[in-house]
Amino acid sequence: MLVGGILTGCLTTLAPNLRAKGVHDIVTPSASSDTCLSCHETEAEALVRMEQLAHAGKPVLPPREGDAPLVQDWMAEDPRSCVTCHRVRGAR
Repeated sequence: MLVGGILTGCLTTLAPNLRAKGVHDIVTPSASSDTCLSCHETEAEALVRMEQLAHAGKPVLPPREGDAPLVQDWMAEDPRSCVTCHRVRGAR
């Protein structure tokens, strides 16, 4: 599996697989990154949102359990889809 990760140019051995059920039931092996980024926020987007809240005098709360994890900016800018590295298991 490590060789496969090296050949695809991403860390497929470290990227967690996605189970295509529950919150991920819309994700298929051919999904675009737009599918993932409709729920997952990038680090840059989160920073802008937090700065806007702070500027407006509103509390900036930490993420709650169950919130979609942040996506590193380089991942969102990569031309490959998220499902290139995050393999979808149990898809229809």
